Amino acid sequence: MVNLSEARTLSAKIRMNEDIDTKSNKIGQSDFIKAHKDQMLRHGILISSAMTPMLEDCILSVCDNLYIPRECVTAFVYNSPETQADCAIESEDSCVLRFSSELVKLLSDVELMYVAGHELGHFMFGHKAKSLGEHLTSEDYLVKRAGELSADRLGYLACGKIESALRAILKIASGLDDNHIRFDVT
Repeated sequence: MVNLSEARTLSAKIRMNEDIDTKSNKIGQSDFIKAHKDQMLRHGILISSAMTPMLEDCILSVCDNLYIPRECVTAFVYNSPETQADCAIESEDSCVLRFSSELVKLLSDVELMYVAGHELGHFMFGHKAKSLGEHLTSEDYLVKRAGELSADRLGYLACGKIESALRAILKIASGLDDNHIRFDVT
């Protein structure tokens, strides 16, 4: 069994108080996760040192910075014009990350590390995605926002540079690259 205790200790220290820890959120729906991973194996590219060495280096660095064993994370890139990333929790010890090709092209390596760290935050905190059409209360939205802020904090720890984290957020929000945005975080 993989030991994630150091990673969980780190995550607990930076978790927002309003990001409610519910044990029912820890593991995703197994049929959905299997289909999700199967689709990526058929239609995406597995991030590995053999096929995508620069992306693999980013994932390795993020895992090292967050004390997450690399074998806990399966990561893919899939072809899409959208700037998207997500994390599906397979079990308490493993997750599947997906990055759209447009997102990978838009971000620098350090910015991508922020996004990977953010997505791994959802894994570490056991965040469960709400289904489309599921009714959310005002409290649910507050908890969801706190969960995103907790994941943002882990993203920052993953990349280690506040400017890169902010640049990633602005690029994802706008879809614009360095040529079209003037970054002045001061």
